[in-house]
Amino acid sequence: MKNLKYYLSVCLLACSTMASAQFANSGSNSTIGTTTNTAETWSGLRVSYKPITMEIDDEEEDMTGFSVDYVFSFKLSETTPLFLETGIGYQYASWDEGDDEESMEIMLHSLNIPLNVGYKHQFNNDISIMPFAGINLRGNLVGNMVYEDNYYDEEEEVDLFDDDDMEDPWKRFQIGWQIGVGLNFNKFYAGISYGGDFGEIADEIKMKNTSITVGLNF
Repeated sequence: MKNLKYYLSVCLLACSTMASAQFANSGSNSTIGTTTNTAETWSGLRVSYKPITMEIDDEEEDMTGFSVDYVFSFKLSETTPLFLETGIGYQYASWDEGDDEESMEIMLHSLNIPLNVGYKHQFNNDISIMPFAGINLRGNLVGNMVYEDNYYDEEEEVDLFDDDDMEDPWKRFQIGWQIGVGLNFNKFYAGISYGGDFGEIADEIKMKNTSITVGLNF
């Protein structure tokens, strides 16, 4: 995970360097300035694989997550290719462990609303790259924990958000952060990002995740 953070930092630094050079050259090279600043807004569909880390006290548990998102953008400046990208997406995450005698599984269904600000560098009409950073609003819709006793063939299911089922119910609403970079090739999109929640979803429980994303732009 530390290597991933380092990789993202290097990508963003490189993109920032390109952006600085672009601004420096815009006064003397009108072609470069025009190519970058005429980047248009977009909308698109995204599918992400999300390895999620659930931090419980001082331990870490790995969850598997997937999301499907619809995104769209707004141009924030008429002179620079600065954009706000937002949208809405459905996310599913699960965790399980067990053996032949007993097992436990957690399943979480959520809706995400990202708010990312990015600088889009247009190399040509088909290829562009955009480093971005922002916040994420997540509403946790359904969360269940299922315990199975295979020896006695018994099953118990609890609602993670129910006061009667949980001594410390999970929170319905979370605010998080993310930083990443996206590559556009014609209508195709590929990106990687890393982020986490600002607060705990339950007592001594926090989540962070990596997103590996592909999609189409319209």
